Amino acid sequence: FNIRYFKFNSIFLRTFLFITALTVIPFIVLSIMFYSNTLKNIREEITLENSYIFDNSVNIIDRTLMEVDTLSSASNESTQLYTINNVSTDSFKTISRLAKTLPIIYRYIDSIYIYSEPTDTVIMDNNSIPLSDLSDTDWINAYHAVTTPKGTIVPRSKNNVYPQLITIIKPIYVADEKKGAIIMNINAQSIYNSMLYQQYKDGRLFFLVNADNKIIISSELSYFNTYPDNIGLNTLTIESNPKNSVYEINDKNYVVLSGDSSISDYKYISAYPLELYEHKLSTMKLQIIGILLLLMIIIFILAYVASVRSYSPLNEIISFLDNSQP
Repeated sequence: FNIRYFKFNSIFLRTFLFITALTVIPFIVLSIMFYSNTLKNIREEITLENSYIFDNSVNIIDRTLMEVDTLSSASNESTQLYTINNVSTDSFKTISRLAKTLPIIYRYIDSIYIYSEPTDTVIMDNNSIPLSDLSDTDWINAYHAVTTPKGTIVPRSKNNVYPQLITIIKPIYVADEKKGAIIMNINAQSIYNSMLYQQYKDGRLFFLVNADNKIIISSELSYFNTYPDNIGLNTLTIESNPKNSVYEINDKNYVVLSGDSSISDYKYISAYPLELYEHKLSTMKLQIIGILLLLMIIIFILAYVASVRSYSPLNEIISFLDNSQP
């Protein structure tokens, strides 16, 4: 009789494989579908969150730069600095008071210089001092290069050390002749910390790149006044690639979004670390693996119990047949 050759292990293996086929395979299929759907949702979440933060940041910085530019223009229009050569005049007191008050009102303004080219002097801190006595003078070359009333914006470091500044130079013209300028120094890190820090925590990166392709505002202080290419971001490549493309920055993958400023020829770049969402996916993978292992243990127990119950009658029959042999 073939029944003699039924063994417990054979029954257990068949039962185990049968239950596994009924439970594990559907579970794996559903897990793959769930994982794919979650991955799609996470990508959409990255796109939406990155786009929202990016658009909000662009509006904040554009509005701030426009505000500061308006302040510079207003100061420019009210300043007759080419006639100022006496610190006791009312004109000097008004101008010096303006230069002292604005940095108090606007925290991100580091300082304001009022430069008079005819007298080669700078008004600051209620004093008029010769340009040669001023330690912070690396803006003067940019001033001399200005040829239009629109002025220019240059990234630099105060006294060539610290803090990092965005300097707005608004020249003053009299009868089409440049006579001086308003030099408004914005603390780049202060403007970032006060307006964007909360949005770019957890490793997110933010850059404002000027027309010379230099970073003038950054979430990382070390990137200030450097080229995006130095960290793996080519602005031309970013523009030609689809939005929210993935780039490697300092050995980490980021979803990168870029856009133009609405008030200048500057470019904004927002980089969102993939590891923030890869962590979510890793957690989900561990959960799926954990559930799968638990399911296999339950299947093993059920197969063992079912095999014991199925084998008992067969064992009795085999024993009866063995005993009935002469």
